[in-house]
Amino acid sequence: MKKIIKKPSKKIYHGTSEIIAKTATVAGLKPYEIPPFDNGKPRSICASSLSNISLTDVYSGFMAFDTCTTKERWGLIEIDVDELDNKLFVPHELFLLEKSKKKFSSYQEQYEYILDYRGKLIANHKYWKDSLQSMGLCAYHGTIPVEAISKITIFDWRSNWLITREVINATFTSKFHKLQSDRHKLVNRWFMCEAVDPREWVSDYEKMTISQREQISSGVVNKSGLDMYYQRSVGKR
Repeated sequence: MKKIIKKPSKKIYHGTSEIIAKTATVAGLKPYEIPPFDNGKPRSICASSLSNISLTDVYSGFMAFDTCTTKERWGLIEIDVDELDNKLFVPHELFLLEKSKKKFSSYQEQYEYILDYRGKLIANHKYWKDSLQSMGLCAYHGTIPVEAISKITIFDWRSNWLITREVINATFTSKFHKLQSDRHKLVNRWFMCEAVDPREWVSDYEKMTISQREQISSGVVNKSGLDMYYQRSVGKR
C-alpha cells in the first residue's frame, strides 16, 4: 500500500504584546481592542479589533510594534492555518481601503473609512486570499483556538536594532509588499527562532567590507532578547 505523506500545515502569524501572547496558550487568541494614545488617536489600525484578529504571513513584527507601548515586549504567534475555519477568514480592512483607490484629505477621514470597511469584512469574505497575497494581511472573524497555536516567541525590541529597525520601516501597501516581502519573511523566520544566514540578509554580502559583514552577522546571530515561550509538541494537534 502506498504511504500517504501529509503536507506540513501552512503557517500564518499574529504580532501582539507579551501578555496577550502568553494568555493565548490558555484561552486561545480572542479578538481584542487596542487602547488609543493619550490624545485619543488610535494606537493601531492593524493588529486587532473587537471582532477580528489580523493575521499575516510576513509582518508579525510590525503588528507587535504597532500594538505595544514602548515599555512592552513583543509577542509573536505562529498559527496552523489547517486548524482554522476557512469560512471565518476575511480580508484586511487596509486591503479594501487600497482597493477602493479613494483619496483622503486627512488622517481622520482615512481612519473613518477604515472603520467603515472593518464593518464590511464578512461581506467581503471571498477576497481574503487576495488580501493575503497582495498585502501579506488578512483577518480572522473569531477566536483562534489554543490547538491552532504552534509557537510563541517573546522579543525585547531594544535588544537588536538590526531587526527592530527593519520591522518599523515596513508599510502596509501592495507596492511595499511586492518589493519587500522576501526581506520581511526573513525577519519573520528570525522571530520564530529559525536559522538565518547573514548572507541572506543582503545580496551583496560578499562584497562588503569586513567591518560591514561583522555588523550584519552580529545582528543576525544576536538572539539575546528573543525567547521561545511556547512550542507545541510534535504530533500534538
